[in-house]
Amino acid sequence: MFVHFAHKEDWDNASEAGKYESPDYAENGFMACWMPEQATEAANEHYSGQDDLVLLWIAPMKVSAPILYKRPPGQEVGDLFPFVNGPLNLDAVVRADELEAWEPGGFVLPKAPPV
Repeated sequence: MFVHFAHKEDWDNASEAGKYESPDYAENGFMACWMPEQATEAANEHYSGQDDLVLLWIAPMKVSAPILYKRPPGQEVGDLFPFVNGPLNLDAVVRADELEAWEPGGFVLPKAPPV
């Protein structure tokens, strides 16, 4: 299971489109995701203070697009991160948690859904 921080409007629009395409997919051709143990640091670094977020819990075995596990561009050592290289099929999302805004350092990962 891995996670992705989506803007609520983008996630809401996905049901009409039948697939989810993040802004980074539109710009870079991939959707950045995180393993649950990586999510807290990413949330505090990139998303604190935002009140329009949904945390998507994604089952990798259900994702129809290719998934690459790699380091972010320019990083030669450290953890590997999941990158979805295509639109995300909606049935791969196990649960979507709406998030309240938090102060830097204050993000707490919701309890993971059962696998």
